[in-house]
Amino acid sequence: MLFLMFTHIAEIFLWSFGLMGMGIVPDLDQGLVFCGATYTTTTISYATEPLPLGWKLIAVFIALSVHLQFCLEYLSDA
Repeated sequence: MLFLMFTHIAEIFLWSFGLMGMGIVPDLDQGLVFCGATYTTTTISYATEPLPLGWKLIAVFIALSVHLQFCLEYLSDA
């Protein structure tokens, strides 16, 4: 169970590094806040504020990635 928790945290960091590497977010702190909020699907509308124009839809893809990961975890337990 602890391993699964770390995979979710790792995915948030991967999204953050990816967005920072592409210049979509200016630093890791803002990337972690954005990706963490979007990954938990709690504040998608708020979390899109730091994104430049044309990148607002990335929040939906990050939110969908968590659902796909949960499905894979469920299937691996079955």
